[in-house]
Amino acid sequence: MRTALLKNIIDGSPCVYRTLVAVETDEKYVTVTFYCAYNGTCDTPYSRYNDPIYRGETVEFFIGAKDEDMYFEFDLAPNDTLFNARIFYHEGYGAFMKVIDERVVLHSVEQKESEYVAKMQIPFALLGGKAKEFAFNAYRIVSCDGKKEFQAWMPIGEIDFHNRGVFTAL
Repeated sequence: MRTALLKNIIDGSPCVYRTLVAVETDEKYVTVTFYCAYNGTCDTPYSRYNDPIYRGETVEFFIGAKDEDMYFEFDLAPNDTLFNARIFYHEGYGAFMKVIDERVVLHSVEQKESEYVAKMQIPFALLGGKAKEFAFNAYRIVSCDGKKEFQAWMPIGEIDFHNRGVFTAL
């Protein structure tokens, strides 16, 4: 299991809202668990599968084979709404998204007094098989009281979640 405290996405400084992420694998899944401190309220304006929940409070996990330009984005809001997509990256043109219609990612959110725990289990079969060498990054967009905080496992120097250069090996 790998764990990390998320840091400010720009400069790597500590965040106001603490987020611990744990990533582990077994034969079938990559399991990502986010332990998110919060004040009991979050801006979560969306509630349907594959809504653009990344515009509000959300945790995000990006993963792809190290040698491919295609990778996956999995987002989970505190209200247990899931967004998932394939991202096709082209140098010079940026990232293009194709939403995944199949509901194969297992997910749950447990609300506590000052924390919510968001868990995603991503099947290796969706990612192309366990034998591949993967790279990832994890993020959180804190959105509460009209303020936003952008966090990352590997800070990227800007608010650009699709920067593959800062993915870390799984």
